[in-house]
Amino acid sequence: MGREKRRYDAEFKASVAFEAIRGRESVEDLSKRYGLHPSLIHAWRKRVLDSASMLMAKSGLSGAEAEALREKEREVERLSAENRWLQLVVQRMTVEQRRDAVEMENPTIPVLRQVKLLNINRSGIYYRMKRRATSASEEARQPMAVSAMEG
Repeated sequence: MGREKRRYDAEFKASVAFEAIRGRESVEDLSKRYGLHPSLIHAWRKRVLDSASMLMAKSGLSGAEAEALREKEREVERLSAENRWLQLVVQRMTVEQRRDAVEMENPTIPVLRQVKLLNINRSGIYYRMKRRATSASEEARQPMAVSAMEG
């Protein structure tokens, strides 16, 4: 059928990208030699050049700015670790428990984001709300019907 997608390690990508940057051979020649599509080599080359400019920008930071950047990077790492942990916890929950965890009135996390994080369908949440509202209105009407029958 179709070819399996090939994966290349970072060292190989960097090596090919540096050869493209040096310009001793054209990208077309490199693509023939390595059996790669030219657009892939162009993408790797662009990524290396973009990374280099970011490195230079980081090195130009003052001490306080560099420390603030490092602090933000640590915070991102911490939040990523917490997110991975929460995803494991959510996987262990039943669908019913996940549906119960949705907070319709949460001002900071919209329902759409909550259901995505909880890995449940949004339609099930709205169906459940409608069903609860219907049963609540039926319960509210029943005492009146009973008292009307008594009178």
